[in-house]
Amino acid sequence: MAQWLPILPVLVCIWTLVPAPAQARTLFVTPTGSGDGASWTSALSSISAALWAADPGDEIWVARGVYAGGHILSPGVSLYGGFAGTETNRSQRRITENPTVLSGGSPILSLYDAGPDTVISGFLLRDSNGSLEIPASGGPGIYIDGGAPVIRDNVITGCRASFTYVCDDSGCYYFPLNLGGGVYANQSSPVLVNNRILGNQSTVPGGGVCVQGGAPEIASNWVEGNRSLLVPGLTLGSGGGIACLQAEASITGNTLAWNVADGGHGGGIFLVGEIAALQDNRFLGNEAAGSGGGAWMESPASDVSLDDNTFTLN
Repeated sequence: MAQWLPILPVLVCIWTLVPAPAQARTLFVTPTGSGDGASWTSALSSISAALWAADPGDEIWVARGVYAGGHILSPGVSLYGGFAGTETNRSQRRITENPTVLSGGSPILSLYDAGPDTVISGFLLRDSNGSLEIPASGGPGIYIDGGAPVIRDNVITGCRASFTYVCDDSGCYYFPLNLGGGVYANQSSPVLVNNRILGNQSTVPGGGVCVQGGAPEIASNWVEGNRSLLVPGLTLGSGGGIACLQAEASITGNTLAWNVADGGHGGGIFLVGEIAALQDNRFLGNEAAGSGGGAWMESPASDVSLDDNTFTLN
């Protein structure tokens, strides 16, 4: 006689292996490096190699020296200069004693949709490869498109942004390559703090800085000797120091000195549209071919804060 045996349930445990998130690294760069970037003694020799190897969350520490520009930073990767090449903590760097130069490129550095976890700090950015002759070419020192990166404790000098002359089926016209000789931020909300923005030029608004859209914070910068040039037949040379175009910017605690708007308004600063605040700034010796040697505001918000700015010799 057949006997039926009870069927016992069988429990099967399936272990799913989930990889741990990658730990943020520090990559090291020196002018004479020949290693994998894991330490100062095995440093990489170029910033481009470090950027290629970096993942979001990584920091790149760059020792004093001169390096080629023309780089794109991935979101979440930070770039720090000002190291002697022996430090074990970022707080040990001495930026003024260890000049770390990025030179050339058009722009020198570009950032796309980078958030506040992307920081550029401690560099001398100079001489973007722009030409101010017609037809012109070139871009700013730093180009920012989207996002909200942090740009602090840098010197940005000798950079040029301009128009070029384009002809197509509809005719010939001037076309903007980039705005802002030193920094151009497009539809973004960067934090620009404690930078020295010196001697940059543009044939479009913003010899030193141009922000267009977004909600940028511009604080405690020294903006001096920048120039927005006149383009023949156009009046675009406004905002010798800073041009703020339809951006809800907070502009506080800056010094704007000896900037020039050759072809328009606002030698120190040119503001169009609503801004959040223009406070505690010092305007000294700025000039404009049009109106507003120190500052020019067009269609500002009725409740914009304009407290405690000082104007001297504009």
